[in-house]
Order: sequence, then structure tokens, then C-alpha cells
Amino acid sequence: MLEQDEKIRYQRHIMLPVLNEAGQERLKASCVFIVGMGGLGAPVALYLASAGVGELAFIDDDTVALDNLPRQILYRLSDVGKAKVTCADELLSARNPNVKLRAINERLTASHVIEYFSPYDIIIDCSDNLPTRYLVNDACHHLKKTLVSASVFQTEGQVFVTSPDTACYRCLFEMTQGICLNCNDAGVLNTSVGLVALIQAQLVIQNLCGIEPMRRGQLLRVDSVSQTINTYAMTKHDACPLCSGAQTFTSLHDKEKTMTVKIIQYGDVEEICRKQNAVLIDVREEGEFSSGCLEGAINRPLSKFETNKNDYKLNETYIIYCRKGRRSQEVCERLKALGYEKIFSIDGGIEACNA
Repeated sequence: MLEQDEKIRYQRHIMLPVLNEAGQERLKASCVFIVGMGGLGAPVALYLASAGVGELAFIDDDTVALDNLPRQILYRLSDVGKAKVTCADELLSARNPNVKLRAINERLTASHVIEYFSPYDIIIDCSDNLPTRYLVNDACHHLKKTLVSASVFQTEGQVFVTSPDTACYRCLFEMTQGICLNCNDAGVLNTSVGLVALIQAQLVIQNLCGIEPMRRGQLLRVDSVSQTINTYAMTKHDACPLCSGAQTFTSLHDKEKTMTVKIIQYGDVEEICRKQNAVLIDVREEGEFSSGCLEGAINRPLSKFETNKNDYKLNETYIIYCRKGRRSQEVCERLKALGYEKIFSIDGGIEACNA
């Protein structure tokens, strides 16, 4: 039941025939989990907390950076350098103390994803890399959870809602075997991110409250420049390892549970290069590389991994870096999955090297 102060707070919601007091009570009784508190996760969390969801959990291991502020509207200039989830917890609780918050300052991995997702009604994927999106999808498929996933590329975005009886994320993208560039690699317009985040939050509320149409099993593609939204009905793919029954969450991710990337500090680079004759690889895009790189580095952009992965030799030692360390970790994970062992990622990327 809603308390009197909640009836006043949400009175504009309650007036709506499509929602009314019963719908607001359903929001209050709901619990959702957000993966990633960046450009999508920050506004999604802000709107859902403001809308009155009962419990909101969010996970991210990143800190607020100055160049986050144009699109990650939850954070302030004074938050730069602080953990995103800590800032989000403070700001959201101040905005709506009726919402139970759970802030998790770590990276989502296969070892704890099932435990984290199990208590929640809907999972919201706001992550910015393919390995995490597959992990979230696979866990939701295993737990039979509804998943609302979104991504943005420059001025375009897409939102996809899956449930136990619909196509999953792998049905859409497993066959592409591509690299997903995030805003650090390709750039992004802040209003485009905001538009997609609003649609994502809207679909979460519709699913929680039973407002039709709920768009399950449908892909929405958004072009913010032409201001168009196209909807596609998706079907299960015969080659999908999950929907075909060929694999399970356990078979897909058991290897990941024991696979860790070796993170080193910039100060260790010279010694590893000298003792192990390591090759220094810069996985930033060509334009970033040409603007400045570490001495002796070879440029092998993440976006061209599938093309240049055969250039890596199993008997070589590699030190891999990018701008902040996330792309280099993704390359290391992909190489480890291919059997490479002597690979390192520089913590904090080239920004830490220049600090």
C-alpha cells in the first residue's frame, strides 16, 4: 500500500488511467537491477528511482570522469574521481528516500552474476561492451528473467526486451562475431543517449506495471537525427547456443570463472619488456594512436580484432593498453579465450601512464 506522502509524490502518475494507484503500488513492490551506471544507466536509475520502484540495485566498477558529465546526468563536477555507484547511491537516496538502494562497486563476472540477479524482477543492461552483454543475457536466460537491454552508437541506439519465451540477445548478435565500439571509441551525442535511456526506462515501467504493448521479443532502433523509431519482431535463431539448447550458462561461462586478466602498473612495463621481450600493443583506434602513443607500441585497434587476431603469436608476451584500460582488458579476455597466456593489461591505460 502507498503511504500518504507517496500518494502526494506520485499523484500525477495515479491520475493516469493507464497506471492509477494499483500500477504505482506495483512499482513500489518491484525490484530491478541495473548493470552499468554510465550514459544509459545513470538516467535510467534517475527516472526509475523518481518513478517509485521499490528496490533498485546497480553495479559498476568505474569512477566519474570529466568527460562523462555531458551524458551521465546523475553526476556533478564535484563527483569527478569518485566511484559512480557511491555517487549514485547518495544522489538517488536524496531524491527519493522511499526507494531501497543497493550499490555494488565492482565489475560483473560469471562467478557472482546468478547470485546478484536472482532476487530481482527485471534486469536492465546498460553496459558498454559485448562480453558483459552476453554474460547478462546468458544469466537472464538461465534464470528466466526479463531483460531490457540498450546500447548507443554515435547518434543511433537500440533497445531490446527479452523474456523466457522470446529470442535472446545472442539470437540477434551471436552470428556477427563483431566488436562493439563504445562512446570512448566512436563518440556519442549526449541527447541521443538520453533519448535511448528514456525509452529503456519507459519499457521497464511498462513491463513492471503490465502496460501494453510491452514489446517483449521486439527490437527498437532509434535514430535521433532523423527522429525515427523502427520496431522489429525478432525470432529465436536456430544457431543460438542458448535457445537451441546446445549450451547452458554453465558451459558458456565455466571457463570465464577461472580466467583472469593480469593487470600491471605502468611502472612494471619496462621490466617486463626487458625480461620477457614483451611486445607493446596499443588497441585504441588509429586516430587516437596517431595523436600519441607509448614508445615502441604497435597499433592493433580493438575494432579490427577479428581481422588482426592472427597477428598475435602464442609464444610471444604482450603488454596491451588503451585509453583507460577497459578495451585492453577486453582484448586480453578474447586472447585468453583463444589460448594465449602471456598477456598483460596496463591498469588505467595511457591516461595513467601520462598522469
